[in-house]
Amino acid sequence: MKNHVALVLLVSTFLSASAVAATDNRVLVEMPPMMQQQIRADMRDHMMTIQQITALLSKEQYEEAADLAENKLGVSSMGQRSKQHKHKGQSRAKMMPPAMRQMGQGLHRTASQFAREVKDAELDGGLGRAFSALSGVMLQCVGCHSAYRIQ
Repeated sequence: MKNHVALVLLVSTFLSASAVAATDNRVLVEMPPMMQQQIRADMRDHMMTIQQITALLSKEQYEEAADLAENKLGVSSMGQRSKQHKHKGQSRAKMMPPAMRQMGQGLHRTASQFAREVKDAELDGGLGRAFSALSGVMLQCVGCHSAYRIQ
Protein backbone atom coordinates (compact mmCIF):
# COMPACT_ATOMS: atom_id res chain seq x y z
CA MET A 1 0.00 0.00 0.00
CA LYS A 2 2.82 2.41 0.86
CA ASN A 3 4.42 1.80 -2.54
CA HIS A 4 1.10 2.54 -4.23
CA VAL A 5 0.74 5.85 -2.41
CA ALA A 6 4.33 6.78 -3.25
CA LEU A 7 3.74 5.96 -6.94
CA VAL A 8 0.57 8.07 -7.03
CA LEU A 9 2.42 11.00 -5.45
CA LEU A 10 5.31 10.63 -7.88
CA VAL A 11 3.01 10.55 -10.93
CA SER A 12 1.03 13.52 -9.59
CA THR A 13 4.24 15.48 -9.19
CA PHE A 14 5.30 14.80 -12.78
CA LEU A 15 1.87 15.68 -14.14
CA SER A 16 1.82 18.91 -12.13
CA ALA A 17 5.29 19.81 -13.36
CA SER A 18 4.24 19.16 -16.97
CA ALA A 19 1.17 21.37 -16.61
CA VAL A 20 3.26 24.18 -15.13
CA ALA A 21 5.82 23.92 -17.94
CA ALA A 22 3.04 24.17 -20.56
CA THR A 23 1.66 27.40 -19.10
CA ASP A 24 4.44 29.59 -17.77
CA ASN A 25 2.62 32.27 -15.80
CA ARG A 26 5.72 33.76 -14.23
CA VAL A 27 6.24 37.50 -14.57
CA LEU A 28 8.67 38.33 -17.36
CA VAL A 29 11.39 40.77 -16.29
CA GLU A 30 13.24 42.20 -19.27
CA MET A 31 16.94 42.99 -18.84
CA PRO A 32 19.86 43.63 -21.18
CA PRO A 33 21.66 40.39 -22.16
CA MET A 34 24.74 41.21 -20.05
CA MET A 35 22.60 41.60 -16.94
CA GLN A 36 20.79 38.34 -17.72
CA GLN A 37 24.13 36.55 -17.91
CA GLN A 38 25.31 38.09 -14.66
CA ILE A 39 22.14 37.26 -12.76
CA ARG A 40 22.18 33.67 -14.03
CA ALA A 41 25.86 33.34 -13.05
CA ASP A 42 24.96 34.61 -9.57
CA MET A 43 22.14 32.06 -9.30
CA ARG A 44 24.48 29.23 -10.28
CA ASP A 45 26.95 30.51 -7.68
CA HIS A 46 24.16 30.54 -5.08
CA MET A 47 23.34 26.89 -5.88
CA MET A 48 27.01 25.91 -5.63
CA THR A 49 27.28 27.74 -2.31
CA ILE A 50 24.26 25.91 -0.88
CA GLN A 51 25.79 22.60 -2.01
CA GLN A 52 29.09 23.51 -0.34
CA ILE A 53 27.25 24.53 2.84
CA THR A 54 25.43 21.21 3.04
CA ALA A 55 28.73 19.36 2.51
CA LEU A 56 30.31 21.35 5.35
CA LEU A 57 27.34 20.62 7.62
CA SER A 58 27.67 16.90 6.91
CA LYS A 59 31.28 17.14 8.15
CA GLU A 60 30.19 19.17 11.21
CA GLN A 61 32.23 22.15 10.03
CA TYR A 62 29.74 24.67 11.34
CA GLU A 63 31.95 27.75 11.50
CA GLU A 64 33.04 27.27 7.89
CA ALA A 65 29.43 26.77 6.77
CA ALA A 66 28.38 29.94 8.61
CA ASP A 67 31.20 32.00 7.10
CA LEU A 68 30.46 30.74 3.60
CA ALA A 69 26.76 31.49 3.99
CA GLU A 70 27.36 35.02 5.23
CA ASN A 71 30.08 35.93 2.73
CA LYS A 72 28.55 34.37 -0.39
CA LEU A 73 24.80 34.61 0.28
CA GLY A 74 24.20 36.77 3.33
CA VAL A 75 23.73 40.49 3.75
CA SER A 76 27.52 40.90 3.66
CA SER A 77 27.57 39.71 0.05
CA MET A 78 25.15 42.37 -1.20
CA GLY A 79 27.70 45.18 -1.49
CA GLN A 80 30.21 42.93 -3.26
CA ARG A 81 27.74 41.86 -5.92
CA SER A 82 26.42 45.32 -6.65
CA LYS A 83 29.95 46.63 -7.23
CA GLN A 84 30.80 43.74 -9.54
CA HIS A 85 27.65 43.92 -11.63
CA LYS A 86 26.92 47.37 -12.95
CA HIS A 87 25.81 47.65 -16.55
CA LYS A 88 25.88 51.06 -18.19
CA GLY A 89 25.32 52.77 -14.87
CA GLN A 90 22.27 50.67 -13.93
CA SER A 91 22.04 48.17 -11.15
CA ARG A 92 20.09 44.98 -11.68
CA ALA A 93 18.01 45.67 -8.60
CA LYS A 94 16.58 48.83 -10.19
CA MET A 95 15.37 46.78 -13.16
CA MET A 96 13.52 44.27 -10.95
CA PRO A 97 9.90 44.68 -9.92
CA PRO A 98 9.71 45.70 -6.23
CA ALA A 99 8.43 42.27 -5.11
CA MET A 100 11.29 40.50 -6.92
CA ARG A 101 13.80 42.87 -5.34
CA GLN A 102 12.26 42.15 -1.91
CA MET A 103 12.65 38.41 -2.52
CA GLY A 104 16.33 38.94 -3.34
CA GLN A 105 16.80 40.93 -0.17
CA GLY A 106 14.93 38.21 1.71
CA LEU A 107 17.43 35.67 0.39
CA HIS A 108 20.33 37.68 1.81
CA ARG A 109 18.60 38.24 5.16
CA THR A 110 17.65 34.58 5.57
CA ALA A 111 21.19 33.51 4.64
CA SER A 112 22.55 35.76 7.38
CA GLN A 113 19.99 34.28 9.79
CA PHE A 114 21.15 30.81 8.77
CA ALA A 115 24.77 31.79 9.48
CA ARG A 116 23.78 32.83 13.01
CA GLU A 117 21.74 29.66 13.57
CA VAL A 118 24.59 27.41 12.39
CA LYS A 119 27.00 29.05 14.82
CA ASP A 120 24.47 28.47 17.61
CA ALA A 121 24.10 24.84 16.47
CA GLU A 122 27.81 24.35 16.98
CA LEU A 123 27.44 25.56 20.55
CA ASP A 124 24.31 23.64 21.52
CA GLY A 125 24.76 20.58 19.29
CA GLY A 126 21.37 20.87 17.57
CA LEU A 127 21.10 21.25 13.83
CA GLY A 128 17.30 21.47 13.67
CA ARG A 129 17.18 25.28 13.74
CA ALA A 130 20.11 25.51 11.32
CA PHE A 131 18.41 23.24 8.78
CA SER A 132 15.16 25.13 9.25
CA ALA A 133 17.00 28.37 8.49
CA LEU A 134 18.71 26.81 5.44
CA SER A 135 15.29 25.69 4.25
CA GLY A 136 14.20 29.34 4.53
CA VAL A 137 17.10 30.37 2.29
CA MET A 138 16.12 27.81 -0.31
CA LEU A 139 12.46 28.85 -0.03
CA GLN A 140 13.48 32.36 -1.14
CA CYS A 141 15.10 30.85 -4.25
CA VAL A 142 12.07 28.67 -5.01
CA GLY A 143 9.67 31.57 -4.49
CA CYS A 144 11.50 33.89 -6.85
CA HIS A 145 12.06 31.25 -9.53
CA SER A 146 8.37 30.33 -9.32
CA ALA A 147 7.22 33.93 -9.72
CA TYR A 148 9.70 35.47 -12.16
CA ARG A 149 11.69 34.80 -15.29
CA ILE A 150 14.19 37.06 -16.99
CA GLN A 151 14.69 37.87 -20.63
